This record gives sequence, structure tokens and C-alpha cells, in this order.
Amino acid sequence: VGGAAIVVLMFGNVLSRFIFNFDVAWTTELTGFLMIWATFLGGAAAARRGAHMRVGELVGLTRGRTRRIAEILINLAVAAVLLQLVWYGGAIALGNMDQASSVLYYPMGLQYAALPVGAALALVYVARDIAGFARGEPPHDTPIEI
Repeated sequence: VGGAAIVVLMFGNVLSRFIFNFDVAWTTELTGFLMIWATFLGGAAAARRGAHMRVGELVGLTRGRTRRIAEILINLAVAAVLLQLVWYGGAIALGNMDQASSVLYYPMGLQYAALPVGAALALVYVARDIAGFARGEPPHDTPIEI
């Protein structure tokens, strides 16, 4: 939905610029906002599907219990990074709630909130994968290995 809105808004703004020689300034600000949110929500969706890029040669050489332990350790490291993104991203978002955007005047903290929200959602899926590996289950979705 966000991607479709970006396309429609940008296309409308380009038409407005070339047909009426008038730039609709708020479309650029709103599409930037939507793009940032789509990026971080897309990152969480990729975590859900196990679709983030990874170099899996070393882990791919392992089997059984060793593979499970390696996957758990890797996902624990990812979870630690995501926890930091939630913590510090939340602080940045809250710290910028009193700043207004230049055209639409929405709180800039709403734009920055995409980081902790996306990281928190990704953290849920990483925790799910850790629990699954700990129980000896295969991942819900096969990661894309390059």
C-alpha cells in the first residue's frame, strides 16, 4: 500500500510539475516518510521469511547439533543488534517528537520511529527462529544463501 501510494503521489507531482508548472511540495515529504517506513517494515518482513542476505558457507559445512548451535549463536548476535536498534532508535524517535517536518508539520519522531518499530518486529521473528532452533526444528522458511 505504501509503495503504491509513493508511485501515485510521485506520478501526480511529476504531472503537476510538467503540465501546470506547479510543484506539490508535500508529496516529496510524504513519499520520503512512506519510503522510510516501507524500508524498515520490509526489513521485518524479510526477517520473517528468512530472506536477508547471508554468507552461509561455514555454517553450511556443519550438520546436526553443531549447525543448530551455530544458527542459535548467529541469531543471538542478530537479536543483540536489533535490541540496540530498538533501544537507541526509540530514544532518537522520542527525542525528536518536538521537531516538526518542514512542510506537513508532523512530528519528526514519527519518521524516526520506523527504526525501532521495524527492529522490534524483526526481533520477534529472530526470537521465533532461536526458539525453533533450540527445540531442534528447522527454520520456518529456508534462508536465501549466497
